[in-house]
Amino acid sequence: MSGSIIRPIIANITSIVFMLLTLIIYLCIPELRNVHGKCFICYVFSMLCSYTLLVFTKLDYKLYYCYYYQYFWIMAGFFWLNVLCFDIFWTFSSGVVKRDERKRFLKYSLYAWGCPMILLGLIVLIENTSFVPEDFRPQIAADHCYFGGLTAAAIYLYSLMTVLVLVNISFFVMTAIRILRVQRATDVALQHGSRRHSSVEDRYRIHLYLRLFVVMGVSWIFEVASFIACPEGSCNDTAMLLYYVLPVSVLMLAGFSLLVKTKLRINQFARQPQDTIRTDTKLDHERFFLTVLISVVLALSFALNVLSWAFPDNHVLYFLSSVSFYVVGVVIFFLFICNRHVDQWCGRSR
Repeated sequence: MSGSIIRPIIANITSIVFMLLTLIIYLCIPELRNVHGKCFICYVFSMLCSYTLLVFTKLDYKLYYCYYYQYFWIMAGFFWLNVLCFDIFWTFSSGVVKRDERKRFLKYSLYAWGCPMILLGLIVLIENTSFVPEDFRPQIAADHCYFGGLTAAAIYLYSLMTVLVLVNISFFVMTAIRILRVQRATDVALQHGSRRHSSVEDRYRIHLYLRLFVVMGVSWIFEVASFIACPEGSCNDTAMLLYYVLPVSVLMLAGFSLLVKTKLRINQFARQPQDTIRTDTKLDHERFFLTVLISVVLALSFALNVLSWAFPDNHVLYFLSSVSFYVVGVVIFFLFICNRHVDQWCGRSR
């Protein structure tokens, strides 16, 4: 087995292990199984299944049926991420949490599981229909590839992913606007209180929206760049090492930086008078930040895989794509497991 196959398999298994640990912890702690937690469990489970099937298709590309299952789980992961983004937006927009969480989760499930199932049915139907031109058929697993051509991949996979990413960005923007309005109302309530606290809030707010729009801009640039030609090139051993180390370092530093910022934000809310905000605002903000970051990581991984698939002779894109498989599962684990709330709940469980 060649190194070009072994490296992606090792990368997938690394992410699978961390995703599995994340899933187990969320399933074992009752406090994490609210509506948002259940949606996150479904998202991680979808990604876990997708990565597992990817290992099998790497080992044997003739496993024709695995590509159909893999398509379902990939799209399910994107739709569940869309649900997470909407739930964050809905939480900040509604102001009051409805009591019937089971009904809300059922609606989310019908959407996030139903849409990928409908898309999979359409692909199977189109694949076995004679009146559809061959260039527009999915051609699953043709010539060792996921889709038979760039046109098919653009129609049945990347266009849908791009639409969902754009919808998520719109949710983030609307949520940011809502946060700004809430913060203005909070400042009015605190104008006769500590001005030092208000100054800290103002500085944090500037940094928050700067990071938010930069993050959204970077994601969109990668989405657009995924269909733009890049020059072919080659890498020596030193360059290959740099291409492995630098992306991982940047993404992990960004993750830890956001975690530190979230910790500081929680401490600031802890010093704020509790009668001026909703009791669950601290948790809502943390969920919002985590959802933004995981969306960015997934968008980057998606863009790198598109580029690697579109330009198979470009070694740089190939190695960056391989690195992204390492990062996704690890980032999910550190973001959603290594935080204060999980530590507290684990302490209660013990």
